[in-house]
Amino acid sequence: MRGLFWTLGISITILLGGLILYFSHFNNGYADNSDGWADFATFNGYFLSIVNLIVLGYISLITYEATKAFNRLQIRPLLFITLDKPEQIKGIFKDSWFAVNGAKNPALNLIVRYTTDRKTNSFTKWVSCTSLNENQRLELFWIHWADKIEICFSDLTSERFYRFEFMDYFGQTKEIKREEYFDKLKEAKNNRDNNMTHLRDKFEEFLATERQKGNSDPMKNYTTDFIDKNLR
Repeated sequence: MRGLFWTLGISITILLGGLILYFSHFNNGYADNSDGWADFATFNGYFLSIVNLIVLGYISLITYEATKAFNRLQIRPLLFITLDKPEQIKGIFKDSWFAVNGAKNPALNLIVRYTTDRKTNSFTKWVSCTSLNENQRLELFWIHWADKIEICFSDLTSERFYRFEFMDYFGQTKEIKREEYFDKLKEAKNNRDNNMTHLRDKFEEFLATERQKGNSDPMKNYTTDFIDKNLR
């Protein structure tokens, strides 16, 4: 909207400038014959041409920006989180979180972390996960009693980067800078011993061991112990 006001303002200024120059140059007021009107039209035609170029340039810019925004939306992944029965760690938890890509284009190189207390901002380490194709979902099997979940990823071009935040059963996606994404990705790579696959194997082994021990502690207690040991 500001660009439109600037374009109108500049165009009006140029037209008024042309009129002022014409009347100050010829100093004969309004034309009263055909030759006078011809001079008036010729003189101000140059200014009108400049205004036309400015307006066309503005329209072209708006069209370009709209097309660019549309294309960006076309390749932007659309992540959301849903709740379903566990698929990887069965017989322990009633439900499990799933990250789903609802867009036609993939979400690449997902990294995930969460916190059980948003007030302290004490997030776990970033966990490296797989990419998600259209309608594909990823089970976040290690996340339980989460207060806030964050997922970072890139689009198909690896030029746009996003952070998905899920809190109070509501999710929102924000575009982030390349530097911010790669800083987080570096943290995830430093935690490669606990990527999604390794974490699953460790979690299964840990839970099996606790069941063999006949651990009577609440599930939340020893699950928290596992997370503290591997992702803190």
